Order: sequence, then C-alpha cells, then structure tokens
Amino acid sequence: MLIVVSDIIQVAVFSSEMLLLNSVKRFILVLSPQRKDHGSLLDLHCWDMLKSMQQMLRDLFYLRAILAIYWNSIQLDGGKRLILLTILKLSVLSLIAPAILCSELGATEKLRVEGNTLYYSTSDAKEAIDQEISWDDVESFEAILKKQSHITLLQLNSRGGEIEAAMHLADVIIDYELDTHIDGECSSACVLIFLGGETRSLARGSWIGFHKSSWASNHIKDYYTERKEDEGWADEYEFAEWLYADTQKSILRDLEYLIERGVHPAFAIKTLGADNDDMWYPRRKEMVASGIITED
Repeated sequence: MLIVVSDIIQVAVFSSEMLLLNSVKRFILVLSPQRKDHGSLLDLHCWDMLKSMQQMLRDLFYLRAILAIYWNSIQLDGGKRLILLTILKLSVLSLIAPAILCSELGATEKLRVEGNTLYYSTSDAKEAIDQEISWDDVESFEAILKKQSHITLLQLNSRGGEIEAAMHLADVIIDYELDTHIDGECSSACVLIFLGGETRSLARGSWIGFHKSSWASNHIKDYYTERKEDEGWADEYEFAEWLYADTQKSILRDLEYLIERGVHPAFAIKTLGADNDDMWYPRRKEMVASGIITED
C-alpha cells in the first residue's frame, strides 16, 4: 500500500507527541516528593493522581506507537481518521491539565504588594496543597520583583515547604538586597528565606521555628524507583551510597549558609539538634545574640 503525504504527516504527529509524553514524564518526576522539611504539606491525593496519570500516559504512549506503525493499514476514511486523532490528542491534554493545575494553583494567592513591601504568606492559599513554599511561588516571586523595583522589604508568614525552592528564593532576596520581616510564624524552610534579608526583624508575638530536615521512607522509595535508571544506580546499595554523600553535602551547605548570613556557628550547629518531629522556637534574646535577628 502506498503511503500518501497525509499519512506521513500523521506519523510525524505521532512521533512529536511521543516526545511530548516523555517530557510530561520528566515533569512528573520533578513534581515527585523529594527531601522536604517536616513542616511542609504535600497533598497525597494530588500525588496519587500524578502517579496514576504517569501510568496512563505510559499506556497511551504504547498505544500511539502501535497506531503509528499500523496507521496505513487501518481501514478508516479520512474523516474517521481525523476523529480518532482528535480523541487521542484530547486524551493527552486531559491527562496533562491536572498536573499543571496541581502544581501552579494558588501560587499568586500567597503574594501581594503594598507600597514598598512584598507580602509572602503561604497560609493565605485556599487549598492545603498550596499552603507551603514551592517552586511555583518562585516564578511569581521573581516576576513581581522584576516589574516592581521599588520593593525593599519582604514580609514573611509560612510554616515551611520545599527546601530547594526556599534556598532559591533566598538567593533572589540576597541579589535584590531586600530586608526581611516576620509577622506571624516563619518555620523550617521559611527561615532560609528570612536569613536572605539584609536586615532581619521579628514582630512582637511572632515566632521563628527550627528543626532538622527529613525525608519519609515512602518518598525515598519512590525517588529511587523513579530515578534509578536516569541516575545509573545498579541497586539499592549504590543508591544508599549516593544518599549518604548527598546528606552530608546538604548538611554542610546549610551550615555554610547560616554562617555566611552572620549566624553564630554555635547556634547554627544547635539548629541541627532540633527534633524533626517537633519545632524548636528559640527566645527573641537568643536569636538576637546569635545573629538570626539583626534588628530588635
């Protein structure tokens, strides 16, 4: 059977959409629960949905591969072929949309600007999944600072979230030379953002909380399963070797950051002893003396 030009185009469409499915798989891996602080909230229903979506995408990938191979032998007229293509394309979109919504919904609810102050309050998000520091906040945060150069102060209220996102936000704050202020609570990963401030202050009646970071065993298992091929881990022992080295690297990075930001080394070491199942709230005088707060 001769392959007509339209069929070549359809096969090309199949190939490009297969690449899209692989990209979505990578996107899901980025969203997977990684090492997060104990104060962060991850909506497990959303995560389960993403896992199910990944399996459905994999099945759809194989289906489209088969269709691409046997496309010219399918006994359908042009109109019916177009309908079939449209249905499959809509299937892809319907699977991708929840992931995008799950990752981005609520980022702008946490951020607002009044005068020269940028307010970042994760508890202002309507959905529980969004009531944490996340990578989705980073994009909105940077966009606001780029457009509104008059901002000089960041006011914080958050119980924590993704450590890597918090470290990135801290670098942004340092680059823009913002002052930081807490009105409410700033705990766990939020402290990393707070320490990025040129001057740092704490409203009376507000709290700063510290604890060790943690990584739940089920999330470690998922991380290993999803990434072992890309990382080249032959077995769980090679993964454990990487995890041991990475943990030491993370602890050293956190200590260096605290000391770089003017925190007394003895206090920085003390934060590592805080139980990850609880939160340590030091008294104001101790935090002033240790350099956490620079303006009383």
